[in-house]
Amino acid sequence: MEKIIEVEGLSFFYPETERGIRDITFDVYEGDVIGIMGPNGSGKTTLLFSMCGLLKARGKVIIDGIPLSTRNFNGIREKIGFVFQDPDDQLFMPVVFQDVGFTLFQKGFPEDFVLKRVREVLGMVGLQGFEERETHKLSYGEKKKVCIASAIIHEPKILIFDEPTAWLDPKGRRELLEIIKGIKKTTIIAGHDLEFIEKISTKIMVLESGRMIAFSHKEKILTDSSLLKRIGFE
Repeated sequence: MEKIIEVEGLSFFYPETERGIRDITFDVYEGDVIGIMGPNGSGKTTLLFSMCGLLKARGKVIIDGIPLSTRNFNGIREKIGFVFQDPDDQLFMPVVFQDVGFTLFQKGFPEDFVLKRVREVLGMVGLQGFEERETHKLSYGEKKKVCIASAIIHEPKILIFDEPTAWLDPKGRRELLEIIKGIKKTTIIAGHDLEFIEKISTKIMVLESGRMIAFSHKEKILTDSSLLKRIGFE
């Protein structure tokens, strides 16, 4: 398997606090689905943001052969589709078509091409016919799906989800599981939903107080009762 993400000595601390991440090193291979677990404040979101360049962390990150730097930020962004925990932090256009197609419009693609591609990705997330819906009138689960469509429309190699099942009901979690499985990309998911991470991940990373304390195949992590108890996932 080809290595697609390299992270070495990644550290970030929020000003005047001890919160953040410290000296995290790991590799992700093409096709991996990585679940990141840990209690509140363990650094899950900070790690995701630091890997993508949304926070200026110390250390080395290489995404599909491109070193993360200010100069390379646009190139890194092309490789990654990021889905935020709260869809209202991500949606910013009044109509679904405009929001999902925004990236392609920015690249100068013609409207007929963008419309075709928007319809394709909306179909992938179960929102056929939603092109002209107003985003602020969508249900929470529908907003999540629109965010996923926006994240995959430019065909990134890597998908990153921050707490994707937060505030979703059981039906919404099942639908999300099938959507992510159907997309079939290298995926990183940070969250508290142990059942969801167990069903979707191939490997699991465990964070505690900003440090990576375990990273292995999911079977090894999920059978380590003392580790799960230590981080509150009994």
